[in-house]
Amino acid sequence: MRFTALLLLAVALLFSVPALASPAVGSQRPAIKLVDGWDRELDLASVKRPLLLIYAGKNTSTQNQVLTGELAALESSIHYRRAVLEVGVADVAAYDQWPARGIVKDELKKHSMLGVVVYADFTGQVGTKLALTPGQSNVVLYGSDGKVLFSYAGAVPEVQRRALVDLIRALVARLS
Repeated sequence: MRFTALLLLAVALLFSVPALASPAVGSQRPAIKLVDGWDRELDLASVKRPLLLIYAGKNTSTQNQVLTGELAALESSIHYRRAVLEVGVADVAAYDQWPARGIVKDELKKHSMLGVVVYADFTGQVGTKLALTPGQSNVVLYGSDGKVLFSYAGAVPEVQRRALVDLIRALVARLS
């Protein structure tokens, strides 16, 4: 089992180098606080389990629909929900004024009630601090130690999607 997990990690690392800049595999997750539609904070420094972060904006929210569909099957598993923290972060910097900010927060609440909690990046600083590629959907998987295991900016191609999903399954199996 350990060999399989290491093999999957090696495959994920091999295919996680995107054409655009994004967090480097092996780099440490920065300490940053995310805020959801109810103004509740999530301090990323306090997360002690694998974290899958999907960051997207208005023009990039559909780039990884295939991946999010594949993740939906994993999300139904209690083992997945206990082993991996999945969060969405919306790039909503263009809406950081009244009354748009309140409308955005209401939309975040609606989406969050469907499953994965969605946090807001009203200033653009979350994307900057996490070294994400602007104008792209970004998918980053951090290990329990906070180090990047997988990172991709843009629509994740099939081979990398399979490697990511297999890596997540291996993490869930190891932590269950």
